[in-house]
Amino acid sequence: MIKSIKVCSKKDFTSLVRGLHILDSYNPDLPIKAYGQKYIFISIADPWNTPDSDKEKDYANGKDSHLLPEGRCVLNLDFGDYSFVDGESPEKDCMTLEDAIKITNFIYRFILFDEDEYKLVIHCSAGVSRSFTIGEFVQDIVFYHTTEKPPLKTNSVGYRNSYIRKLLEDAVFGPETYKYF
Repeated sequence: MIKSIKVCSKKDFTSLVRGLHILDSYNPDLPIKAYGQKYIFISIADPWNTPDSDKEKDYANGKDSHLLPEGRCVLNLDFGDYSFVDGESPEKDCMTLEDAIKITNFIYRFILFDEDEYKLVIHCSAGVSRSFTIGEFVQDIVFYHTTEKPPLKTNSVGYRNSYIRKLLEDAVFGPETYKYF
């Protein structure tokens, strides 16, 4: 069960993971535990490589900079922060329905099939749009299934990316979903 949701920037995510000493003991096949808590992570990187001059910086967020390898409790995705007006075509590096299905399948494992309590941490570059929209969506889906709305904590003011929200809703409720299963 997802009991709380934290949305943050890549820099804040890096500080959190280092502060919890997760890098020292991370095993992709096991739950992530630190200080009596269990964590799950969704890491959203930009769809391009990190410039060499930025690779060692905490805020580096290119597709080659995911902090933890993907595993049981870590989902790594690479897509840009784009919004579209109805009728416009999405750009090649934006979130896809396949990405949305990966997110919903990932979170549903913890909502429906795992009775342990988890803290969900979602990051993107700034922690404002992509991660906030996904966090808000997860909050709504948990409430839909459990009637408990986990708190959504942010380090800055977030805003909903309507394109990402629609893809997430389509992944759960839309007819296009069924062709992926």
